[in-house]
Amino acid sequence: MGLSPSETARTATPGPQHVDGRGEAVLMMTDVYRGLEGVERGEIKYLRVLEQVARPWAARRFWPEDEGLGQHAIISMHAHIFVKIHHGVVPVAEDGSACFTVPAEKNLFFEALDQDFMEVQRMRSFLNLRPGETRSCIGCHEERRLAPPSGTPMALAHPPSRLGPQPGETVPRPIYYPTDVQPVLDKHCVACHNPKKPEGELDLSGEPTTFFNRSYEQVMSKKLVAYIQEFHGPQPRAQKTNVVPLPPRSLGSHASGLIAVVREGHYDAKLSAEEMARLVTWADANAPYYGSYFGRRNLKYKDHPDFRPTPTLESASGTPPPDAQPYAQSPRPPAPLVPRLRLGTP
Repeated sequence: MGLSPSETARTATPGPQHVDGRGEAVLMMTDVYRGLEGVERGEIKYLRVLEQVARPWAARRFWPEDEGLGQHAIISMHAHIFVKIHHGVVPVAEDGSACFTVPAEKNLFFEALDQDFMEVQRMRSFLNLRPGETRSCIGCHEERRLAPPSGTPMALAHPPSRLGPQPGETVPRPIYYPTDVQPVLDKHCVACHNPKKPEGELDLSGEPTTFFNRSYEQVMSKKLVAYIQEFHGPQPRAQKTNVVPLPPRSLGSHASGLIAVVREGHYDAKLSAEEMARLVTWADANAPYYGSYFGRRNLKYKDHPDFRPTPTLESASGTPPPDAQPYAQSPRPPAPLVPRLRLGTP
């Protein structure tokens, strides 16, 4: 027998409070554990919100020898070709629910994190919300035919959470290897892993290479970080295989040898909570190198004023730096003349 209107009103789950439409939206997740097979309740403490920034036309480049690895504006070595921005984390309630605000009109994806801010599972697509929009989901990688559980999620007992920083950071911020990872390696690793003394045949110095630096190329080529290959790289069938659903802890920090060595303790290397958060966030962002689409990459341009500038939030979001050389406005060769034909004349 169906419910009467009054009975329906008494049993319905209340929705999150409305936010104004000035650049924000609200997301409500009922239970993060729905779809996370093998993950015990209580393990997930946070959700991390990341943005995948599309390459703008303003970043198009017209100078030679600055493209490579299947990328017009090089971002990574065989991993994703997109810039990543970290917008912050929000808490997950004891029942697995979360309700939080996110920036509108951004391509966002989410990661379920444990108490150490390490990725347990990653959303490998993205969504985009309009200002003032409210959207909900049941869980994390849950079966699409599932219905929401009955009852009121604990996250709805208070207003939507605001995105906040991990230890020692300010958000939002671009993910950028030279400032996120290399300082940690310089402080704790380079004394033993350098060009003159590469213990374990591993050089973790920041010496520039053609498109990246020495440590990044070593970490990526030796597979010390677990990442998804975009299309160009050592896995010839990546475009067909990288869409297959993966179980928890298959990618990112939990699956990366570099992170495992640091966590287990490696000689005198003892990272602070801030340093560890930077390291695992980079790994969980699929190991990018650059944090914006702007700037010349090739080492041959090392004396150029636009050589590998440190990204800002604005440049990471696709706005050209104020002192950057024009990209899409570079002169092009004139179009060839085409004879004009007149119908009816010999």
